[in-house]
Amino acid sequence: VTACGTGETCDLRFELTNTATDICTPSAQLKWKWEVAPFDGPNYTIFGNTNDATRNYPIGTHRIRWTVEDLCGNQDVVTHLFTVEDCKKPTPYCISD
Repeated sequence: VTACGTGETCDLRFELTNTATDICTPSAQLKWKWEVAPFDGPNYTIFGNTNDATRNYPIGTHRIRWTVEDLCGNQDVVTHLFTVEDCKKPTPYCISD
């Protein structure tokens, strides 16, 4: 997934949500965890425990790992890359004497 950052810092409020279904557990009772590795680095440094990881992310490619667990002790993990691009074109200015 790719989206454009805007503004002076080029951060973007990136909407990241996930869903899951299970026969053992109603969706509202599933246990979620997510982790983001900024710039697709080796370490996950941004964390949450819901199915919503929406927040501002800087320009670059990041990796998110979702974990969902049901009440029967089953767990599933999925990882995705997402990219925030700087799509703002430079603005030229004419400076005259």
